[in-house]
Amino acid sequence: MKLSLINIVIFSLFLSCQNMGKEYYLINGLENYNKVRDINESLIENYEINKIAFFQNKTENIEIVLKLNDQTTQDIINSYSLGAYIYMDNKYLYSQDINWNTKPTIQVLNNHKYIINTLNISQRRMDSLVFYLFDRDKYRKILGNRVVIKNIAF
Repeated sequence: MKLSLINIVIFSLFLSCQNMGKEYYLINGLENYNKVRDINESLIENYEINKIAFFQNKTENIEIVLKLNDQTTQDIINSYSLGAYIYMDNKYLYSQDINWNTKPTIQVLNNHKYIINTLNISQRRMDSLVFYLFDRDKYRKILGNRVVIKNIAF
């Protein structure tokens, strides 16, 4: 009986540690997370991506976390659409191909601001991932700067 109880406690601790992993890193500003990359590039003034992190979902999807600078507000986010495209396997996959939400909202954890979105891709390697802004109502042209991240493996 004691052995069963000990096994249950150990198993419960193991599951709770796995479940709090992502939240732990988000609360701590993605510090010491091993699938993070420093970016520190502005799309426009006061809309900067400081870091990008990749979290594996239980499905084949990948969760992308963009850590934003402190000056980014929801009003700025609401003024633009955030597009994304991927280049891999010698082809481009655009926002609609990868199921990217172009109208994100800021999520705040422990004073860290994030955009969290899921990419509908099964591969774990990308030649490049590009973020860009465009008009909120429809695509006319890219506004501001593109942020390009190359050679991604997770």
